[in-house]
Amino acid sequence: MSKPFVFIFFCALLSACNQEPSCGADKTQFIKKYNELISDINAAKLPTSDKGWAKYDNAFRAYVEECYDQHESEMTGKEKRQFWGKALKYYSQRYGEGIVRELDKSADKTANRLNDYIKATGQSIESIKRGKIQEKEKLQLKRNKGVETE
Repeated sequence: MSKPFVFIFFCALLSACNQEPSCGADKTQFIKKYNELISDINAAKLPTSDKGWAKYDNAFRAYVEECYDQHESEMTGKEKRQFWGKALKYYSQRYGEGIVRELDKSADKTANRLNDYIKATGQSIESIKRGKIQEKEKLQLKRNKGVETE
């Protein structure tokens, strides 16, 4: 093989490895790949401050900011709700109690998309935060009851 051909092949291979995740050729592939990403994130169980989030953040943003638009017209209402519900869950896991602050960032395209979804469901960021607080309180009550019964 000639040296220029090897060089071009190597560069193409390198650039393919550094690309954001493919959106999938169709809706089914897109949803499958998105769900796999969310499953990987859930399995990683990273603390909110962990540097390991960077790789997930990039992939997540690509799905929300680019891929969703490519496949939205093919998706059913249920699939759209599931997509945004998982996106909201991602934000909750990613930012913890800082979710409201992150969703308030008006210059952030992903946050704006999530805010649009939240508003479309008739909720507000504040109601989500209240829900998280109530969830924590219920968990604490369960823990306390467990201690009392032992």
